[in-house]
Amino acid sequence: MKLQLPIFALFAMATSVQAQAPDPFDYHCADISILQVKQIQTEIGITDAQRKAMNEAAATHKTRLTTYDAQQKAAKTKDTQPQTQAKLRGYFDELKKGVLTELSPVQLKRLRELTLQRAGLLALLDDLVAKKIGLSGAPYENFKKTFSDGAKQAGDIERTNLKPIFDKYTAKRPKDDEERKLLESQMRGELDAASKRIAPQIQQLQSATQQKLIGILTAPQKSAWQALLGKPFKVAK
Repeated sequence: MKLQLPIFALFAMATSVQAQAPDPFDYHCADISILQVKQIQTEIGITDAQRKAMNEAAATHKTRLTTYDAQQKAAKTKDTQPQTQAKLRGYFDELKKGVLTELSPVQLKRLRELTLQRAGLLALLDDLVAKKIGLSGAPYENFKKTFSDGAKQAGDIERTNLKPIFDKYTAKRPKDDEERKLLESQMRGELDAASKRIAPQIQQLQSATQQKLIGILTAPQKSAWQALLGKPFKVAK
């Protein structure tokens, strides 16, 4: 004898399952790496059971990487770089799936919000995120170019100030391990000093670029962007 359910019961079951399906946009944006931060786990409401399942997914991922590395070392014909990247991407996708399927839709949404907050306007370089707030066409190309120009200028400043230090120490030939360690220590000291010296210039450039990027967005786009960010996350002191 087959158990038959009323149509309304079947519909309720289907609706319930559908309600629990992860939002594709939230899934796309979510950065599982930030779930390692205890305060993020607390903010999202990760349970002990969820944490255990996520740790198991991470352990499986580590085993896959270790196994693949051993296979490549033993293989006569090793994978090409594109093949390796494709496999590693596949392993990461499995890890992400294993972690995110443990989250409820509400938790996943909050993880997406925290991910976008952490990334800032940089997240809008992702086509799907930009599309979500209605940024496309010429304005979007201008947005990407503005960001690229700012990054290039920052890179030029760093190269101008740091490359000579690298070149100076690369040209040296230490006579023993002790001298090598001394030279490395001196190089790090000079690099740190140079980085601190140019930090205000880099910060000013980043701030100016940020303002230009915000200026490209329309009022509705700015509103949509803020909505995607959700409630600001406050780091506990």
